[in-house]
Amino acid sequence: MNKLLVGLGLVIAFAVAVTGLATLLNGVFGCHIAIEGTEAPADVRGGIILLCLALTILLGLLPFVHARLSQLLSTYRLLILPYLALTLGITGLPVYLQFNRGAPYADAHAALWRGDAAFFREAKNLQSLKGEERERLFAETIRHKRADIARLLAPTLNNLSGYPESPNAFLAAYTANAEILQLLIDHNADLSYREPLTGNGLLHQIVSGKGDTREQLQCLRLLHKRNMLDVNATGNFGTTPLMIAAERGNTAVVKQLIALGAAANQQDQGKSTALHKVCDKTIVYPDTSELARLEVAQILLRAGADPGQKNAVGYDCVELAKAAGFRKLAASLRH
Repeated sequence: MNKLLVGLGLVIAFAVAVTGLATLLNGVFGCHIAIEGTEAPADVRGGIILLCLALTILLGLLPFVHARLSQLLSTYRLLILPYLALTLGITGLPVYLQFNRGAPYADAHAALWRGDAAFFREAKNLQSLKGEERERLFAETIRHKRADIARLLAPTLNNLSGYPESPNAFLAAYTANAEILQLLIDHNADLSYREPLTGNGLLHQIVSGKGDTREQLQCLRLLHKRNMLDVNATGNFGTTPLMIAAERGNTAVVKQLIALGAAANQQDQGKSTALHKVCDKTIVYPDTSELARLEVAQILLRAGADPGQKNAVGYDCVELAKAAGFRKLAASLRH
């Protein structure tokens, strides 16, 4: 059991350290480092805190994997408290300095976490904040989906678009936050950002992000209403939003995209269509169930998708489905 917990702790520490390092490098050098297709924030202080947290986890695990240290702490039990204080203090001290020094930003950040919109209606509270602090708080409102507080902060910002490497519109799209996305559009925020690695834009973020289906549909309808929806937009590898939604098995979003004019037989650089993505158990969304793939495949077929079209390596959709073990899907494509 101990080995299992230690292994889990090491995995968590590694993930936290990688995120912290990416966040720190993005903040210092603007490296545009992405993790799982999503760019890490550009926040020096946040990166330092995450790296400290990773070190805290490692120090907490060290007595379980270092026999001599474990023996030393067992023999001299008075050392346990100083060791524990050191372990917790590595993260606790920077967090304390960042958020608990009685500064205006700390008070505002606490109010945001409480969801206290009344705090931000007080002009003196907003005036006590620096411009960059208000911008950071606005980004936090997107993460916490507090459109009411975002509306109070927006008129006070000189830069509503956010930092170039972490734009607010991209974050709003990833969380499928239609209210804040509309707020950004109303204030002429920059919506043109593309993720450096994949070249994916706002629409790709909406269909691949963390928002639920209802919220994703709201964002799609909002962009369509504002004539800002390039439904067949492609990234660096020719990937379209329809391909992503199809691969994820998101039937409602697939239906909406097709209704808005998405091309069912558009190909990416590997000559794969959305139907190829459904039939191929890829490394991006391998856990999409066969039932969901079946439902999406039927929608795409009704929209004119060609199951006999071959990709760059010569496989059609039936062959891909069979190779992936999707027997029912393969059989449905033959009819």
